[in-house]
Amino acid sequence: MFSPSGSFSKAKTYLAEQANKAMHVLLKRIRNLNLPMDLQLKLFDQTILPILTFSCEIWGMEKNIECLERIHLSFLRKITNSKKSTPAYMLYGELKRFPLKITIFTRMINYWIKLVTANPNKYSSFAYRAMMHSNTCFKWLGSIKKIIFNNTGLSYIFDNQINISIRESKSITKLVKQCLVDQFIQGWHESKSKSNKGRNYSLIKSTFEFSKYLTEVHQEQALLIFKLRTSNTKFPIETGRWNNIPYNERYCTFCPKRDLGDDFHYLFVCDKFNELRSKYIPSRYYKNPNIPKYCELLSSTNKIILTKLGIFVGLVNRSFNSQR
Repeated sequence: MFSPSGSFSKAKTYLAEQANKAMHVLLKRIRNLNLPMDLQLKLFDQTILPILTFSCEIWGMEKNIECLERIHLSFLRKITNSKKSTPAYMLYGELKRFPLKITIFTRMINYWIKLVTANPNKYSSFAYRAMMHSNTCFKWLGSIKKIIFNNTGLSYIFDNQINISIRESKSITKLVKQCLVDQFIQGWHESKSKSNKGRNYSLIKSTFEFSKYLTEVHQEQALLIFKLRTSNTKFPIETGRWNNIPYNERYCTFCPKRDLGDDFHYLFVCDKFNELRSKYIPSRYYKNPNIPKYCELLSSTNKIILTKLGIFVGLVNRSFNSQR
């Protein structure tokens, strides 16, 4: 979709609208079939992502692609039943997802390499050479330079483009994508360190990889563990943020200990859940509890422990729901 101004904003809005419609159809089918999390993500990549990135090789130079990323994040929130306030870095980290801009930038570079290595008698090659030798600043070509020079630091590729062979094209595209991925993961680590939520999350999520519990246990328990790990609870530590209560005053409302009502307290300390805790949490965790034990429990790969943890979290959450 083109516009007289040369902007592709209408095209992106149209793609977002079409992808949003297709996403709701996909979500309906996912719920009906009760598909595992990894397959849900694969279906998104096979059916929705092609709509969101249609012709991105051309309009990828546009700065505003948030409307497309919102569709991606919306899907991640819906399949995990998480709140809109859930930080994007948690969704990316738990599900090992990358922002769409990495796909878009990679495809732009791949298209640029095709232009560089194409038959010089093709119309597209004539057009590209005209851009290269013109004194006019072309937005698309400027974006290619920015990706190569600023985003990846691989300036030598652009400077020596005349020597690029078709055989090298795949390795160059792969190298550019890896640089973009590495840059994103570095930013992901930085995002975690900038908030209380992120610092707590860093204790249980140190590496950028798909969290195996999402497919190791029944989806109901997996989603409850996801909610706990990403602060999608109604614990006072969270509700206090909504009500502007100072962090150090967000006390547990179930016991007189005046402890912060956070994940650690309800997993290991709160008297209200002593009976449930002894039933579902191994005693080695809640006897003399500490942060390393908390991290070990939430990072466990034991299917039985994870299943019981999910059940326990569900029962604790039910207490908060009935409280209201």
